[in-house]
Amino acid sequence: MYEFESGPVIPDAVLSEWIHIMLPFKIWCLESNLGGGKTHLVRQFGRMIGFEHEVSSPTFSIVNQYSCKPNPFGFETIYHADLYRLNSLEEAHDSGLMEYLFANSLIIIEWPELIRSYLQHEKYAWIQISPVGIDSRKYTLNLIS
Repeated sequence: MYEFESGPVIPDAVLSEWIHIMLPFKIWCLESNLGGGKTHLVRQFGRMIGFEHEVSSPTFSIVNQYSCKPNPFGFETIYHADLYRLNSLEEAHDSGLMEYLFANSLIIIEWPELIRSYLQHEKYAWIQISPVGIDSRKYTLNLIS
């Protein structure tokens, strides 16, 4: 387990370290309350990795795809899913999410609690984001394999 606390901007050194730690994991799950900083964290990963377009929340599209500029992590394409609007495993399956989960590309998932049972035989990184004060958050990373 890895933990750190940060204000609104996570230091590049910490982001880079976490990305290196999570490289073997193709599924990154982000858990927090509504407005807890999940999409903000994806934006910071995108800045570090080199997404070619600005990150937007995929709440209505379910999955966004980002192409990456050449980067030291070797990522070319990353998928970003938001499962907030889904109510069942059947809806997750019908949305096409499973195709992204089992592709050989990185997928970052907001609100992953719904599909946790699908992940039981997969390696994944689980990041919990908790508020600490007004402008600070605690980030806890667990690697599940």
